[in-house]
Amino acid sequence: MGSNKKKLLAYVGTWPLTRQTPSHPLPSGIHVFDVNAESGELSEIQYCSMDKMTSMFCFSPDGRFLYATDEDRNTGGHFAAGGSVLSFAIDGETGRLSHINTRSSVGACPTYINIDRTGRYVFAANHGTKERLIRSKRRDDGTFFVDTISDEGSDAVFRT
Repeated sequence: MGSNKKKLLAYVGTWPLTRQTPSHPLPSGIHVFDVNAESGELSEIQYCSMDKMTSMFCFSPDGRFLYATDEDRNTGGHFAAGGSVLSFAIDGETGRLSHINTRSSVGACPTYINIDRTGRYVFAANHGTKERLIRSKRRDDGTFFVDTISDEGSDAVFRT
């Protein structure tokens, strides 16, 4: 949740195809809600439609920007091409988002994002590929076995 001087706001990321049915599509993107502090009622003020799984968010220390990960692993249809970090400006009066930029997360499935206290650096953690990497390894006794590696995580740092 984020807030500005006039409103209490909630920013919610959604994933595509999660429990989606033809009669009840669940689009992906970011929803911005006005939160009634007394009743807890949410009123949607914006929906930013995206074809990505927007998940983790972080806010700049001054509250002017929101950064998100998209958890993609095959950007542009290229296997293991990686995911993205998205940046948005937050309107100080309404809380509405304006997309600024999308950059490669330099790894597959970015799942965590944070920003330093100065607001100068954004950090992304990439989960890695969801496919298994398999290799044959030799034991000390000369026999072989299949070693399965299921994750190749990485980190990236971006200047804001």
